[in-house]
Amino acid sequence: MKPPSFVYLKPQRAKVIENYRLPDGRYLPRGFQSDLGSVPRFLWWFISPYDIKYSAIIHDYEWLEADYGENDYHQSNKNFVANAIKFDKIKRWKINICYYVLEVVKFFKIVL
Repeated sequence: MKPPSFVYLKPQRAKVIENYRLPDGRYLPRGFQSDLGSVPRFLWWFISPYDIKYSAIIHDYEWLEADYGENDYHQSNKNFVANAIKFDKIKRWKINICYYVLEVVKFFKIVL
């Protein structure tokens, strides 16, 4: 499986240029735009949005679907880890730290 195709619109913004089939059969639609991961600039020494570009695009779409009840935030976070390892070649220990941060964000998103 190949990663989604996209073009940069401006720094830290990307647009999917062709429909991308997700493993569960859903499609990431052509034209979808992503910020490539909301990583604060002061953490870019650890991981930058450009390091996780493919996994972040998919994750942004899955979280958008979760906002509308079409997906599960937790499963999306797990998919993010798998995609970051597979497509972005991020080391497991590093992306696991990101996963736990996303789980905290998920908690506050659901509770608040």
